[in-house]
Amino acid sequence: MEEQKTHYELTLKGKIILVSAALLLIIIIIYLIVPKGKDIESISLDIVDKNQGSIIYDPVNGNKVRLEIAKKIQLSTTIYPENHKKQEIEYIVEDENIAYINSKNMLVGKKAGNTRVYARVKDDKNIKSNYIDVEIIY
Repeated sequence: MEEQKTHYELTLKGKIILVSAALLLIIIIIYLIVPKGKDIESISLDIVDKNQGSIIYDPVNGNKVRLEIAKKIQLSTTIYPENHKKQEIEYIVEDENIAYINSKNMLVGKKAGNTRVYARVKDDKNIKSNYIDVEIIY
């Protein structure tokens, strides 16, 4: 007895479904690989005081943030445009002998003196925030 082989062929509808599924898979893969959002254009650095909320620092008026040695104050950034790519922001203290940034992005006074703090995009050192002048006092 001769064995009979079954032969299947896709109908037009089946071919359309198969091609559509393949295209959908390609679109999903591209969506997952391509970075989302726009490049960061600017960063605004602020001080957050739990008693006063966010304090917008204004270097034009000569305001200086005063902080006692060993005291902490929270730093915050606003990034523009709002639909930016997710990029890591780092905080920079010009004189780390006077103050430093801890692991919770808080500015900590180390010794009496003056320094400046700003934020920047970690991978693009050209995009910096405004600066904040800080005076560490006893």
